[in-house]
Amino acid sequence: MKLLSVTLSDIRRFTKPVIIDGIGDGLNVLTAPNEYGKSTLFDALQAVFFQGLRAKSKEIMALKPHAGGAPQVEVEVETPDGRFRIIKRWLKQPMAEVYKGDRLIAKADDAEAWIAKLMHSGDAGGPAGLLWVRQGITALDQGSKKEKESAQYARQDLMSSVAGEVEALTGGRRMDIAIDRCQDDLSKYVTATGRVLKSGPLDTAEKEVASLAQRKSELEDTVRELSGAINRRREIKKALAELQDADVISGREQRLSDATKAHEDALRHADSVSRAQNAVKTATLERDAVEAKLEALQKARKSFEKAQKDEFEKSEFAAECVKTLKDSEANFVSCKADVKTAREVEEDAVKTLNAVLKAESGRSAKTRRKDLKKRINEVETLAKSITSDSNAAATGPDKKTIEKLDVLSQEVSVQQELRTRSAPQVSLSYVSAEIPRATIAGGILKDQEVVPLPDGATIDIPEFGLLTLRPGQGANDDDELNKAKVKFAKALDDLGFSTLDAAHKAANQRDEAAKRVQDAKDKVSLLAPDDLDALRIELASLPEAVEPDADLPDQKTAQVAVDAAKTRLKKNEDELEDARDQRDQDRDAAARASVLADAAQSTLEEAEAAVKEFEDVDTLERKTIIELDDAGSLLGKLEKEYTKLAAEAPDLSVSQAALDRAKSVCEQAKTEIYSLGQELAGLDTKIDLRSGEGVEEDLTDVVIRFGAAEKTLAALQFEVEVLKELAGTLDAARTAARDRYFEPVINELKPLLKLLWPDADLKFDGDRILPTALIRDGQEESIGVLSGGTQEQIALLVRLAFARLLASGGRHAPIILDDALVYTDDDRIERMFDALHRQAGDLQIIVLSCRQRAFRELGGQKLTFKVVLDD
Repeated sequence: MKLLSVTLSDIRRFTKPVIIDGIGDGLNVLTAPNEYGKSTLFDALQAVFFQGLRAKSKEIMALKPHAGGAPQVEVEVETPDGRFRIIKRWLKQPMAEVYKGDRLIAKADDAEAWIAKLMHSGDAGGPAGLLWVRQGITALDQGSKKEKESAQYARQDLMSSVAGEVEALTGGRRMDIAIDRCQDDLSKYVTATGRVLKSGPLDTAEKEVASLAQRKSELEDTVRELSGAINRRREIKKALAELQDADVISGREQRLSDATKAHEDALRHADSVSRAQNAVKTATLERDAVEAKLEALQKARKSFEKAQKDEFEKSEFAAECVKTLKDSEANFVSCKADVKTAREVEEDAVKTLNAVLKAESGRSAKTRRKDLKKRINEVETLAKSITSDSNAAATGPDKKTIEKLDVLSQEVSVQQELRTRSAPQVSLSYVSAEIPRATIAGGILKDQEVVPLPDGATIDIPEFGLLTLRPGQGANDDDELNKAKVKFAKALDDLGFSTLDAAHKAANQRDEAAKRVQDAKDKVSLLAPDDLDALRIELASLPEAVEPDADLPDQKTAQVAVDAAKTRLKKNEDELEDARDQRDQDRDAAARASVLADAAQSTLEEAEAAVKEFEDVDTLERKTIIELDDAGSLLGKLEKEYTKLAAEAPDLSVSQAALDRAKSVCEQAKTEIYSLGQELAGLDTKIDLRSGEGVEEDLTDVVIRFGAAEKTLAALQFEVEVLKELAGTLDAARTAARDRYFEPVINELKPLLKLLWPDADLKFDGDRILPTALIRDGQEESIGVLSGGTQEQIALLVRLAFARLLASGGRHAPIILDDALVYTDDDRIERMFDALHRQAGDLQIIVLSCRQRAFRELGGQKLTFKVVLDD
């Protein structure tokens, strides 16, 4: 059977249908983060093939999504008989159906029987019990009782094809007859079942040998442990010697010194750049001042020369105009009366119009006055608030002080945590749940709960009494904790607070007051952009509001009256055109000439005064030009110096990073030296204790006794030499048969094992058909003592070998591995990837893993969940 696609509906997080399709021959890989749905896919496949449609087991209930619904899985498979589609739903309206194409070929119990036949299993699990590895179960003998029995059944079922060879090689019933004939002669040493006779000579000798062998093994383990501790101590001392080497320390300190100096040099260079920049700005200001001075000097001299010429011309012209005006005034007198009358009428009309306009202006001023008074009141109120809140904003600790308090508080917490972690600890394991629980410090001591005892404690153990634990003198060093507490308490006391919360509260009140001050200032700037006095001045400058005269006409009527008066005046002036024109022309000419003469005189006086400010204009101008050249030269020189300094400036961030790194290296070395020192002290204590027990002397004595016991056992065995020779022959026959029994598995395993360990081999248990030991470099190592990574690698290789045997027997079954390589290192995982590719040639392997980066190098067909779109 091979999987082609899987569709999940209402399965845990998948409330909408999703599909994984494109599952092909060879290697298929689904790598994704945790909680993506990989284990959900595995559990769904297990449910389809091994959970009945009416099942309500915990496995089925675990598939139900939080939002509710009936879990449903659809699997498309390919067998030698063609392609089939299996649909199974549980809980609500359970169903099981099998389709070939669009034709329903089985449903309900018939569908379940079809699936069981497909999997070559009833409840035992068939090949899937051996080849499907769920997350967390990597060894061959892991899992629940049912899962282990299922896997063993699959192995036995697979190996049954070579079982006939065992019978042929061992002689069948003839072997039983030979064994029965041996029993009579061996009755003094063995029972009828072939076991050593209890309390017989052989039994006694074997027990003695076994007892001494066990003791020998225990002592050898102790010696190895002691040797390991000594080797570790040697490694630590070597590491400490390297870390504490004077040259190494000097190198670290030198790098820190160099980094510090480089950063300080960078800071000094940055300061030089800043000073050069300020010098450029100052020189620029000085040059601009000289330029302005020269420009003012030149402007003053030109203005004076021009004013002299203009004053002379305007004075001559004004004198001529005055003479002409005297001649024309006599002619003007006769026309004066008529013009006066016309003007009086015009003035009355204009006066009336002005009164109308003044009344209109008074109404506008009234509105502006009201707005200004409102603004002034609001600004005065805000000013009082600013004064009050400014006092509050200057009271209480600032942000920097609070940060220092927080650092001191954190140091107290850190020292307390360090004290707790370094304190002695106690834990209690209860034999059963019915035993009364012990109590400590008024609370129940839970099973295997680890409790730190920095100050010791008394444990009340029911039916036994009180157990008092004291850490002993020097167990806890509270100096750093006490120092931290004293510093923190002093800092609080200096600020006048009893708690950190009170200090934070005061700081928050200060910040809030500062914010209120800023908000009030912002409002004042909006209400009075030019300050409060400007508002008051504007208010005072507004005209007082007056009540308009009720007899005044409206503005339009007043304007009409003015226009009429002007028309009348123009008519009178037209009648006296010659006299009026001449008089006006002469008068205007005289007035203009007088004004121009006065203006020219004023301009001349101002220009003369401006020139008098400079003692010697020509000399001062030449001197100022020289000053301007000097200022320009200085500015150019300073700009070049600034440009050069700026270009040569080192990167402060780079020097800071180098300094931080150097500091980090020094701190890390100190931490590692302390940690290794602690571990070394513990190893010294352990080695001293073991050395004092005389382990090696005990081992020598046991080895001698073990040799004597073996000789005694050999002597007894010699007495039954003929019987043992027959038993040995039979045992050799069994051994040869067993080798033939496991030969197919061993042949499949050898090239896979070679990928990891050249010339390695596995030893199998004939009953459980499981590897019991790894043989490499001539040494036999029990599977149980191997590392977790090695155990999971062997388990996976054995599964791949069994899968190939199934395939060669025409029973293709997919291999599904859900995070089956958890403890494997980077080097071994590459070789395990090679093993997977090697076996994937005629198998279907589906790998599920959350290790996206590591499994990126696996290759194979990439799988992913796709949302099933509605038709």
